[in-house]
Amino acid sequence: MPGWDGFETTKQIRQTFPDYSAPIVAMTAHATTGYREHCIEQGMTDYLSKPLDEPVLLALFSKYFGKADLAETSPSDAAAPAIKNGEARAELASYLVLDSADGLKRLRGKTEIYQKLLGKFLQEAKEIDSLCQNIDQRDWAQVAFVAHAIKGSAATLSLRQLSEIARRIETAVKNGKTDLIPDMAGKLRHTWDLTESEIRKYIV
Repeated sequence: MPGWDGFETTKQIRQTFPDYSAPIVAMTAHATTGYREHCIEQGMTDYLSKPLDEPVLLALFSKYFGKADLAETSPSDAAAPAIKNGEARAELASYLVLDSADGLKRLRGKTEIYQKLLGKFLQEAKEIDSLCQNIDQRDWAQVAFVAHAIKGSAATLSLRQLSEIARRIETAVKNGKTDLIPDMAGKLRHTWDLTESEIRKYIV
């Protein structure tokens, strides 16, 4: 909802429709300890952390809508992904622009769906322009808001470098180090150019 965050939206729903019993699930890039409990205290039913894994999402549907055949793993179990191939794999992945192996893993190998999601992400790339414009205008509240959105969306699609630079920008705002952000704008643009190129090659 324009002007409302998830907490305010939940508050309005709970107050306006006190008998509304359908679950409200937070979906956010915040993965800090205690955040799930905070969401529930605010009236939400559960919590999902980005980047999303399809088994985790299906397990949540199973939990609240009784579709036991959709997934066998509980959200809490699936939310802690196993580390495969050791630290070397994780370190290598951090340098990837488009980690298609990880992206496909999240979607259980569904290449067509992954390509469609990447294509849609390209179509909505105006967020990058918006973020750069907010940086030029020194609108730090909006910078943090847009950077947070990009961080989560990019992470869900395994666009690692883009998610990382967005995370750094958001963190800089939160830590009051806004003097560092203008220099990050060039890195953001460069990273987006690389990301766009890799996506276009992958979805052809």
